[in-house]
Amino acid sequence: MFRLTAGLPSRRRISVLAATAALGASGAMLGAGPASAATTSAHRSSGLLSQTTTVYVPATAAPTISDMPGVDTGIELAPGEGAMITATGTASCLAAEPDAPCDLGADGSVPAPDISPPFMAPGIPAYSLDGEVGSGPLTFIGTGPATVQGPGELRLGYNDEIGAYYDNGGGFTVTIETCSLYGLPILGPPLCSLLG
Repeated sequence: MFRLTAGLPSRRRISVLAATAALGASGAMLGAGPASAATTSAHRSSGLLSQTTTVYVPATAAPTISDMPGVDTGIELAPGEGAMITATGTASCLAAEPDAPCDLGADGSVPAPDISPPFMAPGIPAYSLDGEVGSGPLTFIGTGPATVQGPGELRLGYNDEIGAYYDNGGGFTVTIETCSLYGLPILGPPLCSLLG
């Protein structure tokens, strides 16, 4: 009897094989391709979405000295992590003027003109909500949902002409839902990009 069992895999080897099979199955489920409503529902209930944060981005928050968006969300995204962002509210580039043409929601207006001094994010809609992750490019966020990926610190801002933030008013309430694949980016894009 001892000879027959000696050639079988050890208990530890069986555990490793089972974990590898489970990882492969989850990779197939979370991999490339659009998520169906059923998978989305299952992922939402599985606890993969790690946290939801709400921040306020005032239209008076000028870019930092390094020209990064002015509001630090306190969120640092690791590689393989992402954030799905939505925003509500109204901002104005001329708070003292009732019904100013720039009293707008987070989607802003037409693309920012190429003027001097420039807008914080030229080419992105003027008077809109935008953001930056780490040293990545400035990205249009708008009302969302918009998805950004790590790695890096997530910062948000109001796209106005640099030096013209002093007469702004209002701002945006921004909800940020972070997500990850538990440090396994090989399984596909961050879950929130499948939900967005």
